[in-house]
Amino acid sequence: MLLLFFSSEASKILNVRPSIRKQHAGEFEKKAERTVCKDFEKFKPLFNEIQLKLKNGEKKLTYFTNIDQLNEKGFYVNEGMMLYVEEFGKFVKINSHTQQRLRVIFENGFESNMYKRSLAQRLYEGGFVVVNSINNSNFEAPEITENIVGYIYVLKSKSTNESISTIKDLYKIGFTRTTVSERIRNASEDPTYLMSDVEIVASFTVTGDYNPQKIENLIHRVFGDVALDLSIIDRNGKEVKPKEWYSVPLHVVEQVVNMINSGEIIDFIYDKNTRKMKYIGQ
Repeated sequence: MLLLFFSSEASKILNVRPSIRKQHAGEFEKKAERTVCKDFEKFKPLFNEIQLKLKNGEKKLTYFTNIDQLNEKGFYVNEGMMLYVEEFGKFVKINSHTQQRLRVIFENGFESNMYKRSLAQRLYEGGFVVVNSINNSNFEAPEITENIVGYIYVLKSKSTNESISTIKDLYKIGFTRTTVSERIRNASEDPTYLMSDVEIVASFTVTGDYNPQKIENLIHRVFGDVALDLSIIDRNGKEVKPKEWYSVPLHVVEQVVNMINSGEIIDFIYDKNTRKMKYIGQ
């Protein structure tokens, strides 16, 4: 589980939790429909009951950190609104991805047939799970008391330039003290972002004892062999070599973030031939 606290020097780098995961989110979300819940009257008492239990302390809110926290008959809070997962529906296949439909009831009387992964993506960004005040769930996250100090981000270029768009698993991986949305605001005018808009594929919130320079250096070291070697001409005609772009599968990026969090990363490096993490420790 993320948000761990460590004592060794190597693992004092950061405490991190997933903040938002948006891979193909636009593709998934546009297929979901939010409509008036015609049988909302049978759900309204459930929301009232949960609100009362939150008020009297029988229930509490804890950060959403894992998709396995999504359950049928579970209550969640997203952007200040409570929602209820009434049931899990059928599985459908979108390209190479298998997705499961949900019936989600919102406290304002609407419902949605969004995908399970899409709901998780929303909840990763500051969402909450309603749990019992005494709860032994393996996925209950500790409450965060530290200030958010930055984000590790993963971006995908929307460039139509074939020299960029044809590169497999190309992602920009870096660290920012501001929000990721703020960081990429003028991406299409910045050679750092290949003079093109970018999509936020994933980001991870960094809190507690951390060193941004160490985070960036570790990412550069691990993925150094698959760093993009490309020059971009900016709007002033100046040649720029953008950094922090790597050709690496997304699941490996997430694995590396977890290994940074645990401190294991010092003994590993990414092997571009096997496309897997390689142990280099003693």
